[in-house]
Amino acid sequence: MRLRNAVIALALAVTSTSASAQVVASTSVNGLGTFIDTQTSLRWLRLDNFFNQSPTQMVATANAAGFILSDLATVQTLWTSLPLSAGQWSSYQSIIGVAPNRELYWGLYDTGTTSDQGWGFAYSNNAAWQTQNATGFDWNTVPNGNSVSADLNLWGYQANVIPEPSSIALLGVGVLALGLVSRRRKAV
Repeated sequence: MRLRNAVIALALAVTSTSASAQVVASTSVNGLGTFIDTQTSLRWLRLDNFFNQSPTQMVATANAAGFILSDLATVQTLWTSLPLSAGQWSSYQSIIGVAPNRELYWGLYDTGTTSDQGWGFAYSNNAAWQTQNATGFDWNTVPNGNSVSADLNLWGYQANVIPEPSSIALLGVGVLALGLVSRRRKAV
């Protein structure tokens, strides 16, 4: 009986912890900081991995680590886990990364056209995520090169995410509970 109560308490603790966070910090991949959107199970690159790099350099590094440049629809799905309207902007800094010299989340996304790209961004005073397309986009130039504003990153993700420790613990609790139920039925 004590073991059963301990299992139930552990399951509730793990479930309540993981359910409260929609984006969680994750391990580095090839030296790149990441976070996970728990609603979609996608592992995203932090928005502070590529300062002062050209988009070509950023995408090459991301691809080498197994990440792909996101399209707008996928980024917008992530943004549903990152609402801004109630002042949550600052609570994401330690998880998703932020520009070093201004209060800005700023990342490149794929529009499907090689000469035209888009940026998805939010300043600390924005109540919603913003997008902007850049026509005549130069993939080999650092945006706002070598200035305080050269802080563009990219919205890149991996689809095959290894389960986080809390997910593994929850699975373990479930297996343990099934074992206890099976053992109890055999005893009866």
